[in-house]
Amino acid sequence: MRYDLTRLGAQEFEEMSQSLTIAVLGSAVSVFGAGPDGGREATFEGRMRYPQPEPASGPWNGYGILQAKFRRTAGQTGPDTDWFLGEVRKELENWVKVGARRTTKGRLPQYLVFSTNVVLSPDPGRGGIDKVDQLIRHYVTTKGLELKDWAVWHHDQICRFLDVHDGVRRTYSGFTLTGDVLSEAYRALTSLKPDQVPPTDFSTLLTGQAAKELMAQQWVRLGQAGAPNNRKLQLSNVAIDLPAQLEPGPDGESHSEAVEGVVAHIVQHGNRIRRGKPASADLPHLTVVGGPGQGKTTLGQLLCQVYRVALLSERPSHTLGPDVPEMLRRYQDHLSTLNIPTPRCNRWPVRVALSQFADALAVRPSISLLDYIADLARATGPINALMTRAWLREWPWLVVLDGLDEVADPETREATLSAVRDFLVDAAQAEADLLVVATTRPQGYRGELSPAYYRQLTLQPMRADNSLEYAEHLAGLQYTDDPEMHDLLVQRLRTAAAEPLTARLMHTPLQVTIMTLLLERRARAPQDRHGLFEAYYKTLYEREVGKDTPDSRLLEQQRNNIDRVHERAGLLLQIRAEHAGEAEAHLPERDLRSMIHDRLVEEGYDEEKATWMAGRLLVLATDRLVLLVGMPRATIGFEVRSLQELMAGRALFTAGDAKLLEVLKHLAVSAHWRNTWLFAASRVFVEHEPLRSDMILMLQELDTTDSLAGWLMPGARLALDMLDEDIAAQQPRYTQLLLTRALRLLDTYPGDTVNRLMSVVHRITSRDLDLIRLVLDAIDTRISSHGKATVTALDALAAWARHSGDASISARSRVDKIRNNPPPALEEAVHELRMYSSNEIWQRQGLDRPRGERETLDSVLLRSVAEAHPPSDQRSRLERAAELLTQSTTLTADFRDPKLQRSIIELVNGLDPRLWRHATEVHQLLQHWHTRQPVDVDVIVGLTKPPAQEL
Repeated sequence: MRYDLTRLGAQEFEEMSQSLTIAVLGSAVSVFGAGPDGGREATFEGRMRYPQPEPASGPWNGYGILQAKFRRTAGQTGPDTDWFLGEVRKELENWVKVGARRTTKGRLPQYLVFSTNVVLSPDPGRGGIDKVDQLIRHYVTTKGLELKDWAVWHHDQICRFLDVHDGVRRTYSGFTLTGDVLSEAYRALTSLKPDQVPPTDFSTLLTGQAAKELMAQQWVRLGQAGAPNNRKLQLSNVAIDLPAQLEPGPDGESHSEAVEGVVAHIVQHGNRIRRGKPASADLPHLTVVGGPGQGKTTLGQLLCQVYRVALLSERPSHTLGPDVPEMLRRYQDHLSTLNIPTPRCNRWPVRVALSQFADALAVRPSISLLDYIADLARATGPINALMTRAWLREWPWLVVLDGLDEVADPETREATLSAVRDFLVDAAQAEADLLVVATTRPQGYRGELSPAYYRQLTLQPMRADNSLEYAEHLAGLQYTDDPEMHDLLVQRLRTAAAEPLTARLMHTPLQVTIMTLLLERRARAPQDRHGLFEAYYKTLYEREVGKDTPDSRLLEQQRNNIDRVHERAGLLLQIRAEHAGEAEAHLPERDLRSMIHDRLVEEGYDEEKATWMAGRLLVLATDRLVLLVGMPRATIGFEVRSLQELMAGRALFTAGDAKLLEVLKHLAVSAHWRNTWLFAASRVFVEHEPLRSDMILMLQELDTTDSLAGWLMPGARLALDMLDEDIAAQQPRYTQLLLTRALRLLDTYPGDTVNRLMSVVHRITSRDLDLIRLVLDAIDTRISSHGKATVTALDALAAWARHSGDASISARSRVDKIRNNPPPALEEAVHELRMYSSNEIWQRQGLDRPRGERETLDSVLLRSVAEAHPPSDQRSRLERAAELLTQSTTLTADFRDPKLQRSIIELVNGLDPRLWRHATEVHQLLQHWHTRQPVDVDVIVGLTKPPAQEL
């Protein structure tokens, strides 16, 4: 039979040559590994069993050397022969060169074997075989090379050796068989009895199995990511390779390495011969660890397809059926774009969903993993367990064990891992060339796959540019016949990718797919956090429920309880985060388990059932839904802070409508609770219509609770936030009420808040031009006041005028008139704006902003106190206020005294209107302090606990 020796690679060809030397010459052969070897891949000494048949002079008996010469581009006889002659000449020169290290330090051989993968012509006198023989003879007869004999094992000779020496042929068959690579598969069955082998040719069965699996595994179901219509896209179109970090091995000497593409890395890793070599730090199996939606299952699916494509690509097209050749072409094109190489070792790919295998174990505890694989293969033809075992012995395998984390039950998990260990024993006994790739989530993985035998690849987040590129690719596949919709979807995706909140949910293939699905159904990504993250949570839940596993059924049954646990955990963590003063808070596992237990008791479960079920739901909540994730030191938290805030906002509704507004009012001022508050407010407007008017009234009350609130106007700021989140976008009446409340911020001072106000104004008036008059009237009223609000209103008008579109036409017109020819009453205000406004519109037409020293805040405040000539008792309070406001530790200062607050307001309001920039600074300082005060959690802490049981 003819073998393809070029796919071996230099190292594999050298190793195969060493193996053939042992098989052909005998056991008295010593092989050398990689590194300096003095021109020796192997040495032999003593009496050999070569040549065969034995010549009259007897077999070789003495010291000899093997040298392997591999040519990657072998294929043309003439150039190959010239190349090989050159390589042989260089080696022979080193043996005869006086003073060469090889002759002075080494041992001169009596016998010499050259092995090469090139084809040498047997043409007598002129062919490559004779030319090499003549070259060596020349060095023996004329240059003093003392050889008793020599041999050249060229391509055809090696092929004959492989035919004879079955063990070596089996070891390298995955590399060397060409054309119909399975045409010799029947060799695997030579040890079986006739009644154990089906009448159909085994190679035909295996080819059919590979072709059928290629077709069956061609789909990626978007329904797994929450798509309601369960549309399918072809893996050959949408699969991507993902970056990972290759973690250090157990030897303690290796380092972590960045891997650009996991599949490409595994293919290269699989090109090493593993038969007869135990898994070790050099040739370990692999574990791919990644979070939900990072593409572990799809990577395993794609990896198997890569090997199926390699196995089938050289089969005659007419033997593959009508659709397979085209499928092969598409895969080849797509794999090329992904920079995934064609495997040099044609491993037989097997993918096992461990959750399904675990179910099989529950029914048949004695079933082995190899028997289960045989059952999978039997679905495509009459392949039995004996044939599968023979095939494992004969051919290199790749086994993908997908989803170890999905096997959650402790006993079933241990049985599954035991079966995997037994499978490795079976493979070792068969001297199989086996590569195992297991996948798991980190939350479900406890290092059960020993680091001594498995090297870990940790998937990394997709880069922002790759995420957007992938999203746009999905859009192109979904709308190939609708270019207008495709462009619209792409634009929405680009907008989402540019916004921090949505971009954070586009770090994995699943998240990108979810975002693409959401944007198909709405004009833009949900801009209010509630709409975005609620959709994300529901999508994750539906994805898990959609799996046909016991876990998925339990998730469906316990949806309310799991929702409630997430909500209570989110609220409790939000409370703790505030007190810890950290970005994240962690919850000990025991606390979460207790929380689940209490919820179940609350729902009527008895103590024993609640205790058992709490353990199961803890695993589901942390390992399956993974909104809650494991943190260091046996703690649990939300990986995405906004999801914690989403769940905390949902938890507030357990207070009931009557108490909900009280709770929301209590949390309204706090910046720490702001996102939670907005989640809850958004839900009110969507699901609790009777409370909408009460929400608007609450905003008004927030601005009248005390003098400081009346000055800082937290209710108006919340109204602005709600407008910015489009919370009332579908209720124009409430949009108008919120806008009216938000426009109260024009009574404050110029700055970032007012600029943001006008950006929101522009956006919502662009959508509803009828609101323009409401805004202009509010601005005109302040301009006419000729007080501090005049400067604020003028700057607000300029901030609005910076935007383009019909909504800002009136603002641009008014600003132009005032700037170019300011009325006498506004000249001073315009002058101040030209000096200090951050809106560049005031510097147009060559009006440069003056440069110069600005009076410091402490100087302004103390001078203002002195000029006011207040009574002595009031003076001390004002000076104290000025001192606190000019400290660098303003947040730690105590402004809670109502008298002190009134003194500050009086002090700032008494400043000359031209000092509005200093008033702005004070206003911002107080606003920052006010929103950072911890809330009294007694009002809400009860929502994290079950209600008291009635006696």
